[in-house]
Amino acid sequence: MRWLLLLDQKFPFEIRRPGESAVVFNTVESKIQLVKEKVYPPERTWHNWLVFEWAFRAELSRQYFYLEHSLNGATFSPDSKYLIMTISPELSYKSYVKFNVNLNNTALPKFKSTIEEFNQRAAKIASKESNNIMCINSEKLFSPVLDREIYEQVTAFFNLDPCYNVATDIHKQWYNLHKKAEIEIVRDLSNIYNIQPET
Repeated sequence: MRWLLLLDQKFPFEIRRPGESAVVFNTVESKIQLVKEKVYPPERTWHNWLVFEWAFRAELSRQYFYLEHSLNGATFSPDSKYLIMTISPELSYKSYVKFNVNLNNTALPKFKSTIEEFNQRAAKIASKESNNIMCINSEKLFSPVLDREIYEQVTAFFNLDPCYNVATDIHKQWYNLHKKAEIEIVRDLSNIYNIQPET
């Protein structure tokens, strides 16, 4: 979602790498090229997903759209806007286990209960009906076609211009790489442990 929002022209941003000159991404075309070549390239898969995921996270959090995975101890300033995204524990597990099989050094029951606690806290925060907090169910994003209603609700909430046609193309690339990673981890682990598919 963060990359989709950054497509807006309001966000020209720089990416700096150690020992390299800053590269400015100030057009939709340059941002699409960055995302397709450096964020969601064809070689992204189950064993390197988190490497790509973390490559730009710190810089984007510093410049735009700070990202946090926990609501514990979270405080919300009335001067900022916040998007909270919930997901079922089952889909969270299915989506994440292929990238981090030890589930951040926790057991499956604890992993699922943590997601459930997050969802409950999100619902409590959203029930306060604050004008600067939006809560969405991200499960609708796990589809080959970007959910237009959710995308337009979020862009409107942040007062951004919707770029749906471009955003849906980026989203499809993200979704297809999820599916590719699922196929490849099953194939690779089957080869490692010499497990033949049943006929």
